[in-house]
Amino acid sequence: MSITADEIFKKENNSSILWLGGDLTFLILTGNQIQYVATNILHKSKTVVTFFTRGTATLDIFLTNRPSLVNRCEPIPGTGDHDIVFIDSNAIAMHPKPTQRKIYIWKRSDIEKMKSEAQELSKIFHGLYDTQISILRMWDFIKSGLKNIQDKNIPSKMSPTRFHHPWINGTIKRITRRKKKAFKKAQSTKSAKDLKRYKSIKKRVHKKNPVTSSVRVRGHKERVLIPFARTQIYRPSFFPDTISIWNGLPQHLVSCTTLELFKRSVQMVQLR
Repeated sequence: MSITADEIFKKENNSSILWLGGDLTFLILTGNQIQYVATNILHKSKTVVTFFTRGTATLDIFLTNRPSLVNRCEPIPGTGDHDIVFIDSNAIAMHPKPTQRKIYIWKRSDIEKMKSEAQELSKIFHGLYDTQISILRMWDFIKSGLKNIQDKNIPSKMSPTRFHHPWINGTIKRITRRKKKAFKKAQSTKSAKDLKRYKSIKKRVHKKNPVTSSVRVRGHKERVLIPFARTQIYRPSFFPDTISIWNGLPQHLVSCTTLELFKRSVQMVQLR
C-alpha cells in the first residue's frame, strides 16, 4: 500500500487527490490504528469516518488527503450486520457562491434629513441615559438608531449571488444587449443592412471588452478564439485542443473549396 501511494504521489503528481475506501471486515482496526495508516503510510491522509459501523468497531474506512472536499459522511442501514458509510465528496475544489449583501446607494441619499434625524437622536439619547447606565446599553441604542436613519434615508439594493466577470460593466452590458437584438433581427429579416449593423455592433463589443480586445490570435483568416481553460483537465479536451490545431493550419489548407480536397490536403500536413 505504501509503495502504491509513493507511485501515485510522484513529483509531478504531488497535488493529486487520494481516495481510499473499503470494507475492513476481515481486519478490525481501532481509530488510532486507522489514523496511523493514514498519516504514516498514505502521505498524511485523514480518516473521514469517525463513527462506529458495528457496535464499538469501525469496519468501513474512507481516507483522503483532501478532507475539506468531503460534503457529507454519514451511516446508512446496510443489508449485513453493520452499517454502510455514505460519502459525498467533490473531485475538485468549488468556488463558493457569492454572499448576498446590502449595497447602499449614497449618491441618492437625503443628507439633510439624516442630519436632522441624527440631532433628534442625540437629544433623545441625552434625555434617557446618564453616567450610571451601562456603556453596552448606550452603544446598542446609538447603533440601532443610526442604522434606522441610514435605512430610511439611503436607497439600497442587494448584490447578486451568481458569478459574474468584474470587467463586464454597464456599458458593455448595454452594447451586448443591442448586439443580441441586432442578431435576432438580421437572422429573421435576412437583410444585408441589418447584417451590416449587427457586425458593426459586434466589433464595438469586441473593442470595449478589455479581455477580448487584448487577445490576438496568429494564423489564417478563419482562426477561432481558444476558450479559456481554468483547469488542467479541460485544457487538453476536445474544444481547446481542436481549435488550437485548426488555428495552426496553413492558409491554403483552410481555403479548400470542397471537403474531399481538404481531406487529401490535410494528410500531407503535420498537425502537431
